[in-house]
Parts: sequence; structure tokens; C-alpha cells
Amino acid sequence: MCAFNRIKKFFLNRSDMYRFYESEYHKNNKKVDKKLKKNEKKIKKLEKDFKKYKKSNDKIITAYNSLFNSLFLYNEIKPKRLVQLSHDLTLEMLDFIDNICKKHDLQWWMYAGTLLGAIRHEGYIPWDDDIDICMLREDYEKFFKIFPEEVAECGLTKRDITITNTKYNRKKDRYLPFSKVEFWVWPHNYSFIDIFPVDYVTDLVPDYKSLHKKECKDLIEKLKSGTPREEALKESFEKLHVSKDKTDLLMCGVEDTTFAIASNYDTIFPLKTLKFEDRMYPCPNDYITYIIGLYGENYVKIPKNAHPHGFYGYLSSHDNVYENLEICLEKLKKANERYK
Repeated sequence: MCAFNRIKKFFLNRSDMYRFYESEYHKNNKKVDKKLKKNEKKIKKLEKDFKKYKKSNDKIITAYNSLFNSLFLYNEIKPKRLVQLSHDLTLEMLDFIDNICKKHDLQWWMYAGTLLGAIRHEGYIPWDDDIDICMLREDYEKFFKIFPEEVAECGLTKRDITITNTKYNRKKDRYLPFSKVEFWVWPHNYSFIDIFPVDYVTDLVPDYKSLHKKECKDLIEKLKSGTPREEALKESFEKLHVSKDKTDLLMCGVEDTTFAIASNYDTIFPLKTLKFEDRMYPCPNDYITYIIGLYGENYVKIPKNAHPHGFYGYLSSHDNVYENLEICLEKLKKANERYK
């Protein structure tokens, strides 16, 4: 230590001001130490209470989960009139989509909760209220263009059934960039089917699931700002190595807000059929491998954390709901008869 610093320290140690602050520092430290010790006791008690609560809560959740597995996997539970009519209407909508696809040589297959329901319940998951399907990108874009023409030819209008590829869900404050077919009793939605594109990719980029998630968010922001869809998709396609030509690898389109799985071509094609309620619909060739990619090895078990959409609650709030559902159903049945 240089001479100047030694002299400075000498005088500081003997100054009243220095001794005052040193004293106050130690005094305050003692107060802080006391508070810390009190808080440590409180924290330990909270940790003990939390462990006790968690153990008890886990037992309750496990018990309910076991009950749900018993009810929904090993017993038949029939839906009431509202749910049954809603199911019938959505299935008639799916038949309408299927008829259009057959007419124009387009392929589609059951996806997400719909495929899981077909495998696990031979129909709807008991708390699910919509249908999810997939199409290859080329078919997806063709379907979006021809759908309004088919609607018009069947004598239906935009006030009956619509298709959108960008939709804002006000209730959940979510912007949906995939296609959605909806049946209306204007201005209320009475049924809906979600359609997701699937792309060929040349290879999988490192950490492709995280990149897919990021690109999906970026796509939504671009569409919100008014960027044309083709332009908004172009950059994401380049980053995710999407190919317009057929490859041996397929991946969920960037519009998919939930999944980002990659599948071998022969996992999906050629398509098979699987029972869903009282009908047979297209499904992936190796649907077990496909569903494991979506939900993991325990897909057979009902999860402890299920996510109902709440659509039936919304539907039940409408006036004359049963009468309107039956009218919708009759309109779609007549439309489907044209394809026979």
C-alpha cells in the first residue's frame, strides 16, 4: 500500500464520521440478520406446508384421473341431445369436406384430437367439440380456393358455411393462421373444423421444433401487420427447408400453432381408414407412430390435465339451439346428397 493510502486510512479510522457510519452499518446489519432468521423460519414452514398440500393434491388428481380412465376407456358414456346434435352437425360438415376432396382428387386425414379420439375412443374424445384434419400444402391451397364454389353449387351461402385462413379468436385473444370451416346461424357459429397444412421438407434444421414455434409467431405478426400470406410464408419456408417437390420427409406447416412433428412419407402414405363414431375416415398409414409423435407413448391414457374448448357452453347460450342445430343438419344433408 502506498504512503498516501496509509495516511488516508489512518485519518479515516480516527474520524468521528467514519466511526459513526461503521457503527450504523453494524447496527443495521444486526436488524437485517434478525429479519432474515425470522423469514427463514417462515420459508421453512411454507415449504413444509406446500409439500403436505402437494402430496394431498396429487392423491386427489390421481384418483380423479383413474376414475376418468375407467369411465372413458372401459365404459360407454352417451352424449346428451345438445352434444349429440353438435357431433352430428360436425360429422356432416366433415362428410361435406370429404365429398369435395373426392370430387377434386384431394387427400386429407384425421389429425390431433380427432385422430387420438378415433384410436382411443373410436370417435370423439368425450370433452372435445371440434374436428382437426390435415392436407398436403398443394391440396390445402386448392381446397381453400374451390370450397366457396362448391358451397354455392350446393345452394348454400356465406351465411351458412364459410372458410377462412386467418381468424381472430376474440374470446381467447388468439390469432389463428390456419384454415377453419364454420357453419353459422348468423351471427353465431354452430360448428367448426380446423384444417392444417403439411409440407415436404428437404431435411430437418437443428432444433427444428423451436424454430417452427418461432416462425409460427413471426408469421402471425406479419399477417396481423398486413403482409400478404405468400410473402409472409416465403421466409419461413426458406428457414424450415420447405420443398415444393415431393421428398421422403413431411412436417407440420408453419401455420400449426400446436404441433411441429416431422414424419417419414411412408408413416402417412398411403392413407388408411379408421372408425370415427359410426363412419370411416382417412388416417395415416402408420397411425400409431404418428400419434406417438403427437402425444407421446402414453397416448392411450387420459391425461391428468385435459383442455376442453368450452364450445358446448357457448352453444347452449344460443336461443332455439336445438331447432337451429337440426335446421343446420338438414341443410348439410341435402348438400351432401348432391355428391352421391
